[in-house]
Amino acid sequence: MKIKFSFKKYLPQALVILSIVLWAWYYPNDAKTELNIFSTSYMHHSSDLHNEMIAFVNENKEEYLPPEDPVPGAQDVLVQKIPGDNNHLLLMAFYSKENYHEQFLTLMDGSELVLRDDGEEFDKKAGDGLYTARITADVRAFKTEAAGMAEKMKTSNYRAHRYDHRVMIYDPDAAENFDVQKFDSNEPVSVSGLTNALSAGLSNCGTINAPATTATTLDSIRQNSIIITDLKVVEDSTRTWNYCAQKGNVNGIWIFGTLMRQLASKNPSKIANDSAVSAFIKNWLNNWAVTQIINGDSVKARTLVNTIILNPWLTKSKSAGSPDGELNMKFAPFKLLAIVNRFDLRDGALNGIPGSPCGEGRFVFCAIRSNCSNVRRMTVIFEYGINKRPTCDSQKAWAQKWVNLKDFTVGSKAYNQALQNITDQFMKCGTNPSKTHQSSLDVLRTNELSLSASPHLWEFRQFSLDSATGNLKEEALKQIPADKFNKQVVNNNVKVMIDYINKNKTAIINQTNVVPLTWNGVPFLQEVLMYSPLR
Repeated sequence: MKIKFSFKKYLPQALVILSIVLWAWYYPNDAKTELNIFSTSYMHHSSDLHNEMIAFVNENKEEYLPPEDPVPGAQDVLVQKIPGDNNHLLLMAFYSKENYHEQFLTLMDGSELVLRDDGEEFDKKAGDGLYTARITADVRAFKTEAAGMAEKMKTSNYRAHRYDHRVMIYDPDAAENFDVQKFDSNEPVSVSGLTNALSAGLSNCGTINAPATTATTLDSIRQNSIIITDLKVVEDSTRTWNYCAQKGNVNGIWIFGTLMRQLASKNPSKIANDSAVSAFIKNWLNNWAVTQIINGDSVKARTLVNTIILNPWLTKSKSAGSPDGELNMKFAPFKLLAIVNRFDLRDGALNGIPGSPCGEGRFVFCAIRSNCSNVRRMTVIFEYGINKRPTCDSQKAWAQKWVNLKDFTVGSKAYNQALQNITDQFMKCGTNPSKTHQSSLDVLRTNELSLSASPHLWEFRQFSLDSATGNLKEEALKQIPADKFNKQVVNNNVKVMIDYINKNKTAIINQTNVVPLTWNGVPFLQEVLMYSPLR
């Protein structure tokens, strides 16, 4: 098995060893081998997006070789001193036999680094699951840095964890320190527990060249670069509009109306006028006003959309002098809640699931009551794919733009401009010429209770730009089989689900399965997701 990676120098310094701690090999549907080298930071469970965002991953896909056999991530990574040698270390990746049992793993970067489990050269015992290679490293510097990282983890109350795709799993068996005594005694020492002490400063893909970041820096990244909710950002009077106070910039780049205007525009040289964006939004709202047939199933109308959103908006627009029937964006009853960096979602694209190799950028809005007395129980999320090349350098550069926001005071003029420089790259018409209206929009999703008559149920809907009409068209929910296939009875629907699972079990276990629109000729995806407020 040969795996290509992108160290521009052949393991040039001691800290490179730590960057190999979280090896993870992925095999997407295009049957090309990819090596991900992750770097994460001390975090609480609620901040896993930050961990994902700092992952700079993947070499140019065109350079990968077809895999002979899928290889999972190493179950443990260890290092060992070589007596009398301060310029090299033994690097060992452990696999149980059921996970991987070939004799070799080969890392390629012009030269070849062979990790072997055949009992030859530096490998002590054939077939013991410890794949071993000698690597160049400053042993004294490595020891100092590893011990320092372990100490920081201890003082920060770090809990060892790992990622299974996008799911954070706490690992009680992981070593949460670096055993200096064992290391000095020339015994193998696990470094898997050092994962969250790694720095965010990567100069090359997988090459660490900066000391571990401090908790203060990590806090800045968490606050400034992942889920951005600071009022000085989401209520920036230059870029947003306050519907209730009628203050700010009604043409602000981050307002609901501007995002809709960009979606309604056919190309960047012909941005939609007021009449066109009004018609675009009214067409979208009409999805609730009438019964829809989606993937063979009927979605009942929620006519309260006219009562509580559309009609009050039209009334205020007309009173302000807008043409009859035209929506004025001054009265769009939606408030920006957050701007979100979803770099973690790049994993979907890597594993064959539709998406961007650089993840998504998102805008989250909530609905406001027409009298401004309170918010409504309704959110609208614009989810944009990042139209960047699927290369290590491209992904790193995109992630680094978000990381660099840590250097500004959140909400300052400099910060907001730097953030806009990022969002302009995905929210504007023209950012993806290959898609409908040259838009980077993946989907627009809503989750609401306010439009529900009795019995009151939350409803989750999904929309995308229709290539035929250019409008937002409601569609089946991605990756969610219809509820009728998930029952604790034996009927024809459940048999369809059983057949799907049995024929796709490997992909499901590996979380690389793409749930189809239909299965065996039967509509398979859920049209909308409805659930009780108490659920």
